Amino acid sequence: MKKQIKKLTSIMFAISLILCFIGCKKEPEEPEFNILDYVYTVSFESNGGTEIDSQAVIIGKTVNEPENPEHKEKPETEKFAGWYTDKDFTEKYDFSAKVKNSFTLYAKWRHEHKGLGEWQNNDDWHFKLCDCGTVQNSGKCSFIDKEIINDATCTQEGKKTVYCTVCEYEKEETIPAKGHSGIWKITTYPTENEVGQMERVCEVCDVPETKALEGFRFVKGTKIEDYTTTFLLSDEQK
Repeated sequence: MKKQIKKLTSIMFAISLILCFIGCKKEPEEPEFNILDYVYTVSFESNGGTEIDSQAVIIGKTVNEPENPEHKEKPETEKFAGWYTDKDFTEKYDFSAKVKNSFTLYAKWRHEHKGLGEWQNNDDWHFKLCDCGTVQNSGKCSFIDKEIINDATCTQEGKKTVYCTVCEYEKEETIPAKGHSGIWKITTYPTENEVGQMERVCEVCDVPETKALEGFRFVKGTKIEDYTTTFLLSDEQK
């Protein structure tokens, strides 16, 4: 009987040890979840514009496109032209893209010329100047006659006033002398050895003129007086 009790006691002790071992064994710890490991920061560099708050964006989500900033120093001439992924503005950011890391976006500004004011001229060209000093709206003047100051004569130059139809710039221009006009008549025919002569009276001022007649072309076997149309005149003689 004692042996049975001792054996039973040993069995119960062994079972107790096993249960104690099982109860004391720790389960493997699960890694602690940290939401910050899955949140990225998107910053905004406004480059002289109003400040834009950075955004905390969960991985796989998109950035909320902020309101357009306004330039602090030159709001009238510097206009917002978008957010870019780099300082050189080579790639515009796509706000539908999913975030995979932290990054900074850079504001680009576009200059709008203001304060152009009155037309400026340099005789043949007109232009306007922006407040920033940039030349704008430049072009060649389109002049038309406005007034004859002194009309040209056969021998004297005249003067007139012209103005540009775009900028209304006025200036004086010279009117070339008209030169004498009238029909030349041959008074002496040229020969092989002598120069001929032509005369005319100007139809405008009645001034007589004479001119040498050169360049006679011979026609073999004929008489000069029968072929008066074969005289050749240079440009100066016409």
